[in-house]
Amino acid sequence: MPEIDTEIAIVALLWLTAIVRAHTLRSGPVHRALWVAITALAASMTLRIAPVSTAIDNATGVSAAGVLLKHVAGLLAVAALFDLAVLAGNGSLRRTRLPVAAFAATTGAMVILFAVMDRTGSEDFADHAAGDPLATGYILVWSLYLGAATAVSAWLFHRARAAARHRLVRTGQLLLTLGTTLGAVYAAYRFGFFTYRLVAAEPAAGDGFFVNLSDAFKYLAMVLIATGLAVAGLPGLIVKNRARRRLRRLQPLWLALALPGQKIDRPGLSLTDQLARRQVEIHDAMLLLRHRITQRQYEAALTDVAEHGPPDADRTATACAAVLRLAVEARSGPVTATRTDAFVLPTFASTNSELHWMLRVAAVWDSPTVHQLAVARLDDPAGQVA
Repeated sequence: MPEIDTEIAIVALLWLTAIVRAHTLRSGPVHRALWVAITALAASMTLRIAPVSTAIDNATGVSAAGVLLKHVAGLLAVAALFDLAVLAGNGSLRRTRLPVAAFAATTGAMVILFAVMDRTGSEDFADHAAGDPLATGYILVWSLYLGAATAVSAWLFHRARAAARHRLVRTGQLLLTLGTTLGAVYAAYRFGFFTYRLVAAEPAAGDGFFVNLSDAFKYLAMVLIATGLAVAGLPGLIVKNRARRRLRRLQPLWLALALPGQKIDRPGLSLTDQLARRQVEIHDAMLLLRHRITQRQYEAALTDVAEHGPPDADRTATACAAVLRLAVEARSGPVTATRTDAFVLPTFASTNSELHWMLRVAAVWDSPTVHQLAVARLDDPAGQVA
């Protein structure tokens, strides 16, 4: 029971991760490979649970159907993991159709062997496969693909870890390296054990010890791989959530400043690309609006914030927001600010610095202080833009 409870907990965590990451399917090949690997691994581990595989046998009327589905799901997880390793390998290997062909050929060979071999139920399939030529051939085909794919994946993850910058990515790739290495050891062990059992009789003590040892390899490899996939995917989720929050915070400023033709949501873009595009649109709108206000108006607003604003006010952001509101009000009028006295936008060392400044302006855009300053500048004949 403790073994089943642990397995169910791991499966539940994998399915939860797959559901949470489902939205990343359209975010690029790395995210798709990661999601397929997690989902296929969850399916494979679900089919390992004895009541589930037995229920599939009973429902389909095909003996050991649960085993076949479990192995195919495992192959798909390994194939996706290999694809992820290639993508993470920074050009160590080029993506080709060869892995897809190998996956299809392996699956086809397993299905053919499954159809012609003598089978028992899913729950005790491995116990009865040892010594049977067709069942052994089925397991050897599966083990050969598993061993080759995980061995190459381990090498690629090891190389990718050395080049990774984010600590969580490096940690995840270390776990993936260890997990895929152990997966290759597990596959080699299974290949050797079942080959040996073709020519040697069952030991007097039975095959239980050898089967349990291979299961220990398998469980540890699956836990390491599942944990590595989860950890390696965390930075991407963090970046996406940060971009989503920043888009939401910039929304009022973007709606107020951007031209009507720019106010178009582009759901096909990733969140980070949407954020970068929105930043450019706000920047361009500010460049157009700066000629409708003067630097003197900004300096007057800055003085007003210092003298009459809240003690904790962000002076520069509040003053900028106030004069930009004034510029929006004057957008339909003529441009009277000259090139020499137009409002000078701040300069930034990087786009990230500019984004943080825009977020500060957006944070105070609808504040009472900004509204009062904008009205005061409009009512001030000396500061009004005609």
